[in-house]
Amino acid sequence: MSLKTKLIVLMVAILGATVIVSYVIFDRSKEALLQQVVEHVRSVENVNNVLEIQQLMTTDLNATIQRTLSVRLGQPGRVAQISLLNLSSKVIASSIQDDVGLSLEELKDRRVRHPKTSFWDTLLKTYLNTYDVTIPIYENGVKRGYINVVLVMNDLEYLIKKAQYSNMLWIIGIFVGGTLSAIVVVNRFIKPVDLLVSASKAVANGNFDTTIAIPRGSGELRMLISGFNEMTEKLREHKTLEQRVHRTERMAALGELGARLAHEIRNPLNSINLIIDHLRDRFSPAEDKDRQRFDTYVVNIKTELQRLNKLVSDFLHVSRPLHPEIRSLQVAPFLQQITQLLGNQAAQHQIEWTVSVTPENLMMAGDEGLLKTACMNVTLNAIQAMENGGRLTIEAKPSADAHFCEMTFTDTGAGIPQEHRENIFQPYFTTKKEGTGLGLSIVNRVIEDHGGQIRVESEEGRGTTITLMLPMPEE
Repeated sequence: MSLKTKLIVLMVAILGATVIVSYVIFDRSKEALLQQVVEHVRSVENVNNVLEIQQLMTTDLNATIQRTLSVRLGQPGRVAQISLLNLSSKVIASSIQDDVGLSLEELKDRRVRHPKTSFWDTLLKTYLNTYDVTIPIYENGVKRGYINVVLVMNDLEYLIKKAQYSNMLWIIGIFVGGTLSAIVVVNRFIKPVDLLVSASKAVANGNFDTTIAIPRGSGELRMLISGFNEMTEKLREHKTLEQRVHRTERMAALGELGARLAHEIRNPLNSINLIIDHLRDRFSPAEDKDRQRFDTYVVNIKTELQRLNKLVSDFLHVSRPLHPEIRSLQVAPFLQQITQLLGNQAAQHQIEWTVSVTPENLMMAGDEGLLKTACMNVTLNAIQAMENGGRLTIEAKPSADAHFCEMTFTDTGAGIPQEHRENIFQPYFTTKKEGTGLGLSIVNRVIEDHGGQIRVESEEGRGTTITLMLPMPEE
């Protein structure tokens, strides 16, 4: 249900409840008022009947009137005063002796001039509310005089005020309830809007990973939030695509430059390497002591030449496009080759190996040479992170969805600081004195070109886990 419909239904419900409650209160008050009016009429008829009968029996009219008031003429206190008037409208007997001799006009005027009220009576509404009724008296069809009856109307006024107050209280209650309901509905609308505002600001600041939980129902808010989440997803995809385009352009430029540099650098390096071999064969000293020193210098020079050659190769791996030749590979023999190639370096650093492949016939799809380079770089980083020895655990297993081969490399080294984790795959980023910053960049490049994923989990002082997700062969 949409917000507009909810508000309309709420307003209609409040209006309907108000009308129904007002009608019910009015109907009940009407019945009570009619009943009270009937009782008043009956009281007047009783007074008339009692006096008409008794005046024929006695001439002591004042006593008769007093006795009339003493009998039950309806409910007690309903008849406040009775006056008997002759045909000249003069009071000849009354329940109030001071009124004897007054005319009907003087009698009414006296009641108006001397109301039984005070300030507090007026404020608290405690004074009597009366009503005069004058009824002719007949004897054998001949008019003999009049009876003036003062009726107390407080019960009628009470019913009217009760109906008014009840109606007012019910309307106030309905209004308060409706207001609270409206506040609840509006708050349910405003809260997601506030979330949208905050999320929009986050997106404007470049945080395209912002999402909002989609509320239940099928109103405008659900559609709006769903549209916002779709927008952020499209922005993320656009940002990723833009980064890939920039990276491709950068890599293309680097590839062209790298190819030229590799040609210009490798040729002299190869020439130097050949010259060193020639010098060692031609000019090696005859004495053992001098020959050993000479051979040491030659080995150091050739080692540095190999390092420069490796640097050029790494640069080419990063800069030029890769063309992996995908084929099915058995994971267990593949990892065994890695441990054999790097076993000596691990032993020099006093590092223990643990390799686990589940199941033993686990397969992955990829270029063996490129993947070997990537896995060796990850393993070398783990070995170098454990300068004082430690344990390296390599595990391979299918992913939860059985679409990837999941290889994890866990070391017990120093860990990666939080501020460096986002940059470890950037080319030329390194924290090592002799590092080139290309090792993990090559790993990331190889895994991406294979359609895989790479994850890094690290805790300073406890070690690092790098997970490589590589596709499994299609059946």
